[in-house]
Amino acid sequence: MQGIGNIEYFMRKYTFWYLCFLLVTFGIYAADTNSKSAQEQTPEAIWVTATGECYGDNITPEEAKSRALEQARLNAIRQVVGEKVSAYVSQLDTGTQQDFNESLTQLSLSTLHGKVVDQKEPVWKPVESIQLRPGAAPIPVYRVTWEVKVAKEKGKRDPNFRVALKLNNKTFREGEEIILSIKPTQDCYLTVFNILSDHTVLILYPPQEQTPQVVRGKQTFTLPSEAEQARGIRYRVGLLPGKTKDIESIYVIATKDKTLFLPRETEEFHLDISGQVVLPTYQVAFEEIGRWLVSIPLDIRAFDLQSYEIRKR
Repeated sequence: MQGIGNIEYFMRKYTFWYLCFLLVTFGIYAADTNSKSAQEQTPEAIWVTATGECYGDNITPEEAKSRALEQARLNAIRQVVGEKVSAYVSQLDTGTQQDFNESLTQLSLSTLHGKVVDQKEPVWKPVESIQLRPGAAPIPVYRVTWEVKVAKEKGKRDPNFRVALKLNNKTFREGEEIILSIKPTQDCYLTVFNILSDHTVLILYPPQEQTPQVVRGKQTFTLPSEAEQARGIRYRVGLLPGKTKDIESIYVIATKDKTLFLPRETEEFHLDISGQVVLPTYQVAFEEIGRWLVSIPLDIRAFDLQSYEIRKR
């Protein structure tokens, strides 16, 4: 009881000074918080040097140079923002398709991105020719080094820019045809990924050798297109050996600008029989798609993801 009385006396005697201390401390904390908030709202800009290259196979030299510059730009942004994606990846489990889909959704909603705010004149190396396989015609290679200034920013989603994906069915029998209907609300460019049950991810659209074309807003874009279907092109679903059913997904990214998805080439990447690029694992796919997404401002991208079931006949 005596101790409590002493505490009450102390508080009455020193309350004024204690309140003054709190007010000063809070003022310093608030100023520091405001300073940090201002720093977070101000983009960090960093000069970096990046390289890009493109094989001039079945495209014009101008298009090859444009793709090489685009790859250099993305590589520059990856240097500045990419570590955020790597840290994010390490916290996520992408071991199953459900985990992978949830991780992609979270990343698609992320506000972090980077953009080039200044640049110097790109430096081109002399054009070289390589032979990808014995007996094949030599292919010119365009390589560039580019010094650019990249800013980290946070964006805000455009509620008027959306993309909707519909499939011709939710459940398919093995070997049946799958058709994609994609409808954006505004003119845009599309990139379509097929998340397969064997833990690989196929770049379904655009084809590797094709330059993306503008898809008109409020119009339905079909894959395969009617012209492709007339030529006999079909997308058919399949099961892994020993499986009686499985789940796969389609992931669509729409961008207002022509921002190409250019994964870093490694020995693990390969082409399927139709010439489309296959990302070898969910982890690799997530890292590559993630580094690409953070280079695109949130207000110029939209996404949709739909899953479908495959059953044995």
